[in-house]
Amino acid sequence: MQFNADDGFEFEGRPYDYANMLIDAVPDIIGGTLAQAAELTLADIAILAHSGISTHIPDPKIVYHTVSDAAASELVGFASINAIAFEAAMQVCSRNLVNDYPLPLILRQWASLRVLGTAKTPPSRMSPPKNFVQRWLIYAGILQIKDVYGLDFSVSDGSGRPNACEVISEALGDHDLHFPEIRLRDWCNHKDHAAFRELAGALSNYVMDAGLQKAGLLRVANPNGMFASLSRSPR
Repeated sequence: MQFNADDGFEFEGRPYDYANMLIDAVPDIIGGTLAQAAELTLADIAILAHSGISTHIPDPKIVYHTVSDAAASELVGFASINAIAFEAAMQVCSRNLVNDYPLPLILRQWASLRVLGTAKTPPSRMSPPKNFVQRWLIYAGILQIKDVYGLDFSVSDGSGRPNACEVISEALGDHDLHFPEIRLRDWCNHKDHAAFRELAGALSNYVMDAGLQKAGLLRVANPNGMFASLSRSPR
């Protein structure tokens, strides 16, 4: 299902239909609704997107992961210096150990060192807000609407055209998610949200690289950018 930017304003409602389509597609990306995305962490997305980590949920109460040796080495390598990698490694180890599912040797060794208290803990830093993943998905939707239909973040020329933030705000309302247009516009433009935009961009790049690697279109995804960038706290 695609829309052409050139005819976006010739058919009333098309930008809103496209926005609703994006929201309805969120479960295909994260395995849950946009409302549920508010509970996800950056580590959840790192695990979900990583080409070397597969998540298995045979029962709603049972979650475990299949981890390649390369992915395990990567997690352990970054876990001592980056809080996102540390949390991801902790989640993978705890879920697999609780459900008696095997781990690569290097992750088993790391988990043992954690129990003994000898594994390094990354520097303590302020975490992104709890709903960062949800905000990231909404922001990504705004950018896509802007690109597909050639809309601005806001319109002040009296043309009566919708703007990208207005379109997404209305579509969110259709899904019982209430984010005022002015709030979304601040995410896109205001200097106080520059860190948020930077982190959102880093996360989008990581997910895109991981997807290309899974599809065999990229030989090696580069997680360093995300692990390095996702250390500042967005507002």
